[in-house]
Amino acid sequence: MARYVMVKPIRGVTNMKMQKLTLSVPEAGRALGIGRTAAYEAARTGQLPTIRIGKRVLVPVVALKRMLSGYAPDNAADQDMSLPLSEPL
Repeated sequence: MARYVMVKPIRGVTNMKMQKLTLSVPEAGRALGIGRTAAYEAARTGQLPTIRIGKRVLVPVVALKRMLSGYAPDNAADQDMSLPLSEPL
């Protein structure tokens, strides 16, 4: 039987969306446009930032965005080649 808990709303906060703080390795691979095997290889070699929680290997979204921001070209605004890092992965 499901139990429900009434939660008092926080003043001033409406329609708050919960965003994931971590991605699985395959999710990170899809976000990067690489395959599952390549994503796991990148995680194994340290090219993809990971943390381990129990047996799960996860990619922190903040670390992934930080890593990718180092790859953006200096004139990305001029060439419109920048990644949309403000959008959820």
